[in-house]
Amino acid sequence: MKKLTLALLLLAAFNHVQADNLLQNGDFSDGIAHWYGSCRTPADMTSDDSSYQNPGSANALVVKLRNGDWTKVTQDFETKPGVITLSVTYVLSPDLKFSQRPDDYANTTGAIGFTAWRSFSTEVGQWVVMMCDLAAGHANVFTINGKQTGAPQTFTASFNGKSGEKKNLCLAFPPGQGFVTLQNIALTPSQSNVAP
Repeated sequence: MKKLTLALLLLAAFNHVQADNLLQNGDFSDGIAHWYGSCRTPADMTSDDSSYQNPGSANALVVKLRNGDWTKVTQDFETKPGVITLSVTYVLSPDLKFSQRPDDYANTTGAIGFTAWRSFSTEVGQWVVMMCDLAAGHANVFTINGKQTGAPQTFTASFNGKSGEKKNLCLAFPPGQGFVTLQNIALTPSQSNVAP
């Protein structure tokens, strides 16, 4: 009985987080709906991707790294006022190798197609999450150094939102080989931001 009660409480908490999520389909239960860029579901992986091993979830987005180009996944959203928390749960495939060429990281904005933005660079082996304010032309940029464990990892960060501000979430991965499996992405306002 205690296990059932705990399971129901965890399910209720998960559903509450998904209901507060500013992103659409952040749990990927609707496949790639509302997500743009180079991503597929685990079920859509082809025989050309025979090295892909699903780390355990049918509801996920899979990003296959490319040898010479950055790869990105994006979604537009509208913020709320106050502190917004970003949470990205992901798995790096055991065979994943990011490029070790410094030139691939020298102009990250240009490499992901944001050519009108101020150029910034990242360190070798880092991938980025950008919260882009499209109207103002600036972004909050977070760099991630994930470990190749083959197990889920979670990156979290916070930023301040304004009511009705339109933003774009962009997850961008450097050239390389292997796969990144995104298991959940949430943008949740702090409880003090939410009207009763």
